[in-house]
Amino acid sequence: MKTRLSERLSYKQARNTLILTFLIGALFSVIQVTLDFYEQDHAIDQEMQALLNISSTPAARIAYNIDEELAQELLLGLLRSPAIIRAEMTDENNTPLAAISRDIQHDTTRVVSDTLFGKTRQYKKPLRVAYDPEEKLGFLILEIDTYIYGSSFIKRSVVTAVTAIIKGLILAIVLLLLFYRMTTQPLSALTRDLRRVNNHARTPIALKYPAGHEYDEIGSLVDSINRLLHVISTNLKKRRQAEKQLRNYLVDLENIVDNRTAELNARNRQLRDSNEELDQARQDAVLMAKTRASMLASMSHEVRTPINGILGMIDLLLGDNPTESQQEKLQLARESGIILVQLLNDVLDFSKFESDKLTIEAIVFDLHDTLETATALLGQSAADKNLILQNQLNRSLPHTVVGDPTRLHQILTNLLGNAIKFTHQGSVTLRAWADVQTDQRCQLHVEIRDTGIGIPEAMQGDIFTAFSQASSDTTRKFGGTGLGLALSKKIAEAMGGSITVESQPNEGSRFTVVLPFEQTVQEAQPYLLNHPATIITSTTVAIVAPPVLASILYNYCREWRLDSWVPSWHGPWQQQDLVRFSKTALLLTHIQHLVVERQNPTLLLQSSGNTASDVPKTDAVALSLPIRKDHLHATLSELIGPDIHHATASSMTPPNVIIQETHPMTTRILVVEDNPTNLMVAEGMLEQLGYQVTTARNGQQCLDRCQQALFDLVLMDCNMPVMDGYEACRQLRNNAKTCDMPVIALTANALSHDRERCYRAGMQDYIAKPFDRSTLKQTLEKWL
Repeated sequence: MKTRLSERLSYKQARNTLILTFLIGALFSVIQVTLDFYEQDHAIDQEMQALLNISSTPAARIAYNIDEELAQELLLGLLRSPAIIRAEMTDENNTPLAAISRDIQHDTTRVVSDTLFGKTRQYKKPLRVAYDPEEKLGFLILEIDTYIYGSSFIKRSVVTAVTAIIKGLILAIVLLLLFYRMTTQPLSALTRDLRRVNNHARTPIALKYPAGHEYDEIGSLVDSINRLLHVISTNLKKRRQAEKQLRNYLVDLENIVDNRTAELNARNRQLRDSNEELDQARQDAVLMAKTRASMLASMSHEVRTPINGILGMIDLLLGDNPTESQQEKLQLARESGIILVQLLNDVLDFSKFESDKLTIEAIVFDLHDTLETATALLGQSAADKNLILQNQLNRSLPHTVVGDPTRLHQILTNLLGNAIKFTHQGSVTLRAWADVQTDQRCQLHVEIRDTGIGIPEAMQGDIFTAFSQASSDTTRKFGGTGLGLALSKKIAEAMGGSITVESQPNEGSRFTVVLPFEQTVQEAQPYLLNHPATIITSTTVAIVAPPVLASILYNYCREWRLDSWVPSWHGPWQQQDLVRFSKTALLLTHIQHLVVERQNPTLLLQSSGNTASDVPKTDAVALSLPIRKDHLHATLSELIGPDIHHATASSMTPPNVIIQETHPMTTRILVVEDNPTNLMVAEGMLEQLGYQVTTARNGQQCLDRCQQALFDLVLMDCNMPVMDGYEACRQLRNNAKTCDMPVIALTANALSHDRERCYRAGMQDYIAKPFDRSTLKQTLEKWL
């Protein structure tokens, strides 16, 4: 194939050399023109200064004698210079003695000259005589046209540029011929020889050296090609031998293939029989999985129903003021029942993981409410052990997100329950904050810290394994199956997050949960106390509580722009602290004797297990621990009014505030339940909470009761004779009289699809059996 000129090596070398030569020549031409420009510019000034110096002596004498005729002749002589366009001589007062001028010369290249040197230049020299150099006799003024010099400079520049281009072209042509002779021609000859060897020689032969290139790089290339040709010749001989052997092997292989084909046909028949057996086994496994799922659902319902009766009766007995010995035994029985329920939940969820049936929802929910509800549900367990359970929600935490609130709640209750179980004294704190990654996504961080027994570093890797705990002593002393942490970790990973632990023996533990969530389009506004700024800033809040709880309350008060301070918790107060405390307008504390002694408004923080009768008989307002941020905000909004010193408990009704009557007896609740024991449990708990209770045994009786009277809320069982709870709820929703009445499911169906079925039927909330009085109370307060 013939190589085009533009693809030849000699052409490329000459082209590159030409470009480089042109660039270098252009650079030197620019430098030369620039130097010439500065020399020309300087020469103009020098020439005019010389002309002024020569003319200044006769001009001074003429000015001294004030001879206008001689002055005119001198200026005419100066005007003979082609560059001078105006000459003028003045006396010492700038009065003209003589002046002469002519028009500027015009030309097409004048624009370039004017740009470089300016259109005109003016020179002025004072006139003095030699015997009196201090006296000025006048001035000699010359104005020149720079085009005379600029045109000469432009011509020289053009000659310089053209010369550089011609030199570059001549050099490129010489280099092209030289490179062609030295490189392209011998390489082309070598290519022709290789093509001839490839087309006409069965066995490769040695190539000849191009004339004059035996010892240079082209000669070395010929040597390398000849060695390669020798290797190719040797390999060709070996290849022919291998082909001959391969033909012999192919004959043998055909015989082997025939034999193997017969064996393969027999194996295929066996494989078809095995596939039929596998299909039958798969069908049996699917049927068994369906049976197991049905059995798990049935077992969940059948086990939860009697457990709810047992735990409910225990709660009712605990509310009947038993003796200390009876209370201790009932409490042990209640805790055993709770452990049994947790074990049932964990086994069900773990079985879903094993069968890949666990689903993660994506719904909009209130993140603050979910976090605070998780701690509130375990408030009683913490109060029973005299522990301070508290939550701290950072300002960066969004209010509404998209995710699975049920699974988040399950993770938190497992971790909080473990923290309370393994903590003898001190506190358990839930701290939450968020890192905003984009406009649509955020990373939730939940840290659960306790002051419990801790976990040895060697055991921390095993606590997330199913049916494993830190040690056999832990299992023997505290109980449990070791499913909770393993299940929580699996749920967190299924949600795209993680759980980590940091702990030291006897120094407590810190579990950190990181989960991704999507943010909603409209985010709730931050809390702002709805009172004038002057009243807020003038209200001083004292916080008397253990350091961790005090820090949380102090940060909340700062966020709401309240002037707050925390007295010393360890050691006696100083005199200035006592004086400041006496002048404090509002007190937040969980120490009851401070409430009794104090006259000004006080917010008492007490354990969730306390009732209204436990509140001291003062004007104090009580709020249950753990603190809910929205409840604390609402309570402070009520307490901080225009006249804070006259605020009393009788005029304040913020959410979750415990005053003399928590639930008025005018609230009527309808309980629909077919199981007599569970009906008795629900009725007893509601009466202890102060509600009026009416009962029904099935959905039809529920509809009849609602036609006869008006109820504030319905607790509805789902599986009942005559009419189930789903159909009863749908008919309530279709009735104008009861369409807005809250209906809460009260059922032993605890699987996720059961919850969705309740919502589709029109129920607003869901309580799974077994339930305790605290769960029932919080759910009712939410909807009432």
